[in-house]
Amino acid sequence: AVLPGGRPRPGEAFPLAIVDGAGPTARRHGTILAGLDRSLGPVRLYLYDLVIDAPARRRGLGRAAMVALEAFAAARGVHTIALNVFGHNAVAEALYRSLGYVAEHTAMAKRLGAP
Repeated sequence: AVLPGGRPRPGEAFPLAIVDGAGPTARRHGTILAGLDRSLGPVRLYLYDLVIDAPARRRGLGRAAMVALEAFAAARGVHTIALNVFGHNAVAEALYRSLGYVAEHTAMAKRLGAP
């Protein structure tokens, strides 16, 4: 995740747990860190981080978490969810694209000197 100063400002973000099951059998399998972004005009929900614990990957929990996050945002009148994906994270990029997310801009970098 890319955060100004490395983390969200106080009161700006909220953590959500990704769980499987309910009640005493519920197990946490990951976390979401999201928050409201008012810096670009209309309020957007910004996904700072989505982490699925390694043993729980490839079970559809990331997709389910994103669908739930979209419903959460829509219920609060938010019309856009924004996020960043690093170029090396092909799995996350494929997930977001399959859910209808599109690239809005491209960040570029060049390493200088020895590798």
